[in-house]
Amino acid sequence: PMASRACALRRAAVAARRTTEAPAARRAVVLGARQAFPAAAVRRSLSGSAFSLEPPEETLWPNQKPAEGESYELNWSICGSGVVPLGKAFRNLRLPELAAAGGSLLDTSAPGDAVYATVEKGVKESLGSASNTLYVQDCALGTMLANEVPIRIITDNAAAAAAFKTFCAAARTVPLPEYEEDVTVLLSSVASSPYIASSKAQKTVLMGGSFNTEALAKHVAAIASDSFLDRGVLPMFGSGAHNVVYLGAGFESGAIVKYGFSFSSAGFCRLYAEGGGLPNSLPMPKAVVMFANDATGAIPAASVLDAAQAGFYYVGACAPTGMTNMEVAASLMMQLGTTSKVYMINKASYGSEAEAREAAKAVVGQTGSKGALGLQVITAGSADQGAIDAMAKSLTTAVAGKVKKSEAIIKAGPPLPPPPAK
Repeated sequence: PMASRACALRRAAVAARRTTEAPAARRAVVLGARQAFPAAAVRRSLSGSAFSLEPPEETLWPNQKPAEGESYELNWSICGSGVVPLGKAFRNLRLPELAAAGGSLLDTSAPGDAVYATVEKGVKESLGSASNTLYVQDCALGTMLANEVPIRIITDNAAAAAAFKTFCAAARTVPLPEYEEDVTVLLSSVASSPYIASSKAQKTVLMGGSFNTEALAKHVAAIASDSFLDRGVLPMFGSGAHNVVYLGAGFESGAIVKYGFSFSSAGFCRLYAEGGGLPNSLPMPKAVVMFANDATGAIPAASVLDAAQAGFYYVGACAPTGMTNMEVAASLMMQLGTTSKVYMINKASYGSEAEAREAAKAVVGQTGSKGALGLQVITAGSADQGAIDAMAKSLTTAVAGKVKKSEAIIKAGPPLPPPPAK
């Protein structure tokens, strides 16, 4: 860290000097290359006049000791993650090494939600303190190599690093300085009370005082959708049991996998390393249940979708908040619908969240008949034809604007009402 600061100051001084000197007066020396001569405009023919060249600029670097927490590559990498480290730092220690480093999870209870901009500076300054030792763990979201999205934690608590390493999936080994995560988690043990905040723009989750897996998974889901889609992977935030995936909250009780799955052309897997004993790559689910929330009742209470309709209604009514790369999302959802039966529940058609959850469990395996919006309806909605026609126009316009290149998905939308007579 001392060398990093000295180097930065030296570089700034050199840059300032070079901007004020005349170009012809500057001299360039490249390490490992021959010394540079004066510019052609000021060269002289051989004479007895003496001239001198500036000595090469040099920076003395102390010996690195990664095993003792002194690594320039790791320090630069941590800087890239948003923290300027002044103390020691270790990367990807094994669980026994983290246990030996000490520390304890003082609190694993649910943290309170904080405003990102309010706590960002405090978390980063705390982690960067010279008195802190940092533990960096590079893991993955997705237990299949082909589906993984890199996620990193930087924390001053070895026990929190161990908990993160245990919760997340193992990642492929990427050496520094090539490594770059898609999602960053910064956890400081300094907090008057536990809190958590996240920023989609920064792709960062901030945690203070506690490590809570449920809260972390919730905030990752809120900010990371497009990171998956940029890699050709569909994130499926929800729970699963008995070969059925529910893309919504409230199904964790009794679930084998509580914190989500991911799907790509390479296969289907868990997001996190939960569900001990399960293989990294899972068989395709027999059913996927997704949720709309249409208060007009135009979307049926329960329906079964074909593959193209799955893509259309996922983009039009069921995608998670924060997802913007709908072109890829629709394509992957349509691909998923070719191997798994997809159902849609309109939560607003039920009296409570509990009733909607019961309907979602009961719908699997049922077939419907043609009804509103051209869907195979299991349970009808409550809207009249005028409201249904208005919804058809609204959905078609919205989806067409989001998936301009996916003609098959746009055509899977509801039949549009005839234009009014002139």
